[in-house]
Amino acid sequence: MKPQYYSHGKLMISGEYLVLLGARAFAIPVRFGQSMLTQESGADGLIYWKTKVQDKAWFEAEFTTTDFTITRCNQEQAAGFVRNLLIAARQLNPDFLHGNTGLMVECFVDFDMQWGLGSSSSLISNVAYWADIDPLELHAKVSKGSGYDVACARSTKPVLFEPGAGKPNISLVDFRPSFSKHIYFIHLGKKKDSQADVEIFLCKKSNYPLEIERISKISRRMAVSDNYHEFGELMHEHEEIMSAVLQKATLKASRFSDFAGEIKSLGAWGGDFAMALWPYDKGSLTKYLADKNTGLVFSLNEMMYEPNE
Repeated sequence: MKPQYYSHGKLMISGEYLVLLGARAFAIPVRFGQSMLTQESGADGLIYWKTKVQDKAWFEAEFTTTDFTITRCNQEQAAGFVRNLLIAARQLNPDFLHGNTGLMVECFVDFDMQWGLGSSSSLISNVAYWADIDPLELHAKVSKGSGYDVACARSTKPVLFEPGAGKPNISLVDFRPSFSKHIYFIHLGKKKDSQADVEIFLCKKSNYPLEIERISKISRRMAVSDNYHEFGELMHEHEEIMSAVLQKATLKASRFSDFAGEIKSLGAWGGDFAMALWPYDKGSLTKYLADKNTGLVFSLNEMMYEPNE
């Protein structure tokens, strides 16, 4: 039987940027993700790798099994990332792919890559499954991010993620607020390079101790809140804090000044998804967004992974 691995995508609800400096973040695993199949092939000394996105061919490459040299590819950046992953995995497990046996690796991403739901983090998690290594250790070797996304890749519940000097502190939470039907996720129509955004933010070399403390408290309160109005106030406070940190206008101020509820940026500001707390039904939200040339909307139940469904 072909070995098969699967990891979830993610959305960070609170804690963006400051989680890189130690703030507690609140994040959810999503219903979308990435699977990976591996099997031996007849081409000794070569790994043939291909990735499909929503059933369409997206990436193909070949690597040597000795040192993972790229012998051919259709996307240099993607091939370079995979090569770095394989090298790092072997560093953590010297027995990983030790030998000359040819391999076929097939990856299947079931969401649009422009959504920013974690194509890289779910791949890191799957390669860690394959190599039998700690996914957070593998992540640390190939990324400057916090690792919350890899934690979500393996989780069946929302997580409170707090970086530490050693391993992060990860707590699973039940997030089923009574106002769930009023929480929506809106795709803003623009993909952000989260790794580039991370590097830019870290170059600021600021500590933000007071902001980290406030955001950490907000993350904890959001994860357990069962009050519509409190949750909205927390969203608003989070946006105001991060607006001051990033010196950028909040999403509501810049694009949705007439929004009836609250709206909050998720992840890298300026792209990917936003979270909305909307007092009416999905149809009215969809109509409002259509007038803003923004149309893709998921309810909380449509987005968040539920293990029993």
